[in-house]
Amino acid sequence: MFSRSCRCTASMQLVYCQYRKPSQFCLYTTMNLFLKSIPIVVLAVLIYIVWAPRNGKEENKVNFEKKNPRNVLILNDEWSTKKGGVSSFHRQIAYLAKQPGVNVYVTALTATPEDKQDAQNKGIHLIVADDKGQVPSKMWLGLYRSIHFPTLCTIDLHIIIGHIPITGEEAIDLKEICFPDAKLFLFVHVIPIDTLMHKKWTPELLEENETKILTQAKKSDMVFSVGPRIFNHYDSNFVSAHVSHKQFLPHPDKEFYDINIRRPEKHHNRKVLTAGRVKGVGNLKGYDIVAAALSKVADIHRQMHKNPPTWVIRGFPDDDNTKETWKSVIREVTSANLKVYPLPYGTQEQIQNDLEQSHLFIMPSRSEPFGLVGLEAMAAGLPVLVTANSGMALFIEEHFPDIAGQLIVNVGVTDRKLEDDIKEWEKKITYALNNYNVVYDGAQKLQERLKNSASIYNSQKDFCKLILD
Repeated sequence: MFSRSCRCTASMQLVYCQYRKPSQFCLYTTMNLFLKSIPIVVLAVLIYIVWAPRNGKEENKVNFEKKNPRNVLILNDEWSTKKGGVSSFHRQIAYLAKQPGVNVYVTALTATPEDKQDAQNKGIHLIVADDKGQVPSKMWLGLYRSIHFPTLCTIDLHIIIGHIPITGEEAIDLKEICFPDAKLFLFVHVIPIDTLMHKKWTPELLEENETKILTQAKKSDMVFSVGPRIFNHYDSNFVSAHVSHKQFLPHPDKEFYDINIRRPEKHHNRKVLTAGRVKGVGNLKGYDIVAAALSKVADIHRQMHKNPPTWVIRGFPDDDNTKETWKSVIREVTSANLKVYPLPYGTQEQIQNDLEQSHLFIMPSRSEPFGLVGLEAMAAGLPVLVTANSGMALFIEEHFPDIAGQLIVNVGVTDRKLEDDIKEWEKKITYALNNYNVVYDGAQKLQERLKNSASIYNSQKDFCKLILD
């Protein structure tokens, strides 16, 4: 019997088998043995069988995606975020819908070169109306669509998305006329009873608005309510009407998390920021309340030999009525110590700059369906105060209940006197400015918690899945 040990050369071409008897050696060329045992033709066939189908499938898949993309159209009147609210939210929906194999188209009545470049950089197809020398009108998206948006019905659309109350009817009309097989998604941004009660209204007008929204919802494949307040308001009626309904939680863009909010020095003038439309909202946005409250805070600071705060208002219109709008705000200011700094509608970049230069953001609306800018301020790590009668307050209570009492101002939920609401805001603002290190540290911690919110992530993941279904 012979025992043997084998070793291989580094090239793996030769195998030497050495027997214990030195006179008995054998030398084999492994490659030659392999080639002799398997004909070259068989080897070629095996290679083809293993590799050709796989490559063919991958090639076919790539070609299919190129030839048959999924096309999504989101109807809105602008791409810019100057008007805030729905416009800022609209861009976020476009970014989420833009997934591999999905083409996203958005509409705008007008667009600057910067708007067009921004959309292009994000991979979004911006379709701008042909104005025909006319003043822009939302009717261009509906009744006069064929004149101002002649290409809309030529796109092979799979999903159409509209925003209630801006483009809900227009989205339904486009689907019915041009794309009956396309899916229709609607996002709801308003609660009529919350907004109309602080403007000119009648019971008939209130019922008309509620009925209009329900009618539009019934014609959709899915309705998304923005935030918990809007979702809770409609869910019962939508379920009864067999409307598919989900809550959608927006997430601030990464740029807001990148804002660097610095802890101020003692001698720094404190800036208090509000952002939102000033014109045409009556007392809804609560500017009369915050003007009176900040006036009292400014007087207290002056008595304490501290620099009075500055009130920065982002949201003045750029039109012939700007001065009248300014007068309607400034007449509510009762202290010469309060400095008020008005700013026009701002782009997203301008609002980010506002947040970076401010020390406190307040959302004083008597009622607010959600309040995206408040969420963006939280993402920036800026201390925030919001009215209790808002979607933002409900969002905070549901997801950050341990700090809700620090951020929510208990106004707007009862028939309390105006003076009581002013005192409540005065108390909250004074505490925040006089104990700034405490509220600043809390805001920085909240920023991290918001960034890692599972609820927001899951909500947006559900939307992305529906785009691909």
